[in-house]
Amino acid sequence: MIEDGKIKILLIEESERLAREIIESLSRSRYDLDIEVILDSDFSKEILIRKDWNIIICNYGLEQRRTEIFLALKELNLEIPVIFVSDTRGEEIAVQAMLEGASNYLLRENLNKLPNAIEREIAKNKSKEEHREIERVFKKNQELLEVALSTARMGIWEWNLLNNQIYLSPEALETMGIKKSHRKS
Repeated sequence: MIEDGKIKILLIEESERLAREIIESLSRSRYDLDIEVILDSDFSKEILIRKDWNIIICNYGLEQRRTEIFLALKELNLEIPVIFVSDTRGEEIAVQAMLEGASNYLLRENLNKLPNAIEREIAKNKSKEEHREIERVFKKNQELLEVALSTARMGIWEWNLLNNQIYLSPEALETMGIKKSHRKS
């Protein structure tokens, strides 16, 4: 989530010069950015938990680092979008980046598209978070309903007209006087 109106970006690059190129392209955006630059050799998984990052931008050429980032994200159970920036053209490379887990892939010559890519990835990530929260609330409400129905000894039944199957809860079967030995599984 974006807190304090700032987008927190972890930028992993092989040199300060390349990092400056990305920072300059982002400085022209309309967003308030909090960018932390980590040079390739300084990366560690502890950096991933230092802040509540909204996005990670990484040089695709850092082959070993790519794998390390995704392993660390998985180990720490973090879902942070990763955008790779590359000097190398080719559909195969972009596809490979996506297969590795990248959210997006941009050529360095198209850095002007980076702010829009960041906005898209943050919006997608927010949507995923909202979906997970809705599922969590739904599951909790289902559990509460089951407890309430069981406690009140109220049964429920459902007739699926598409497959002509009827579901009866244990309480409904008990209310109808159907014994366990007569129940169909």
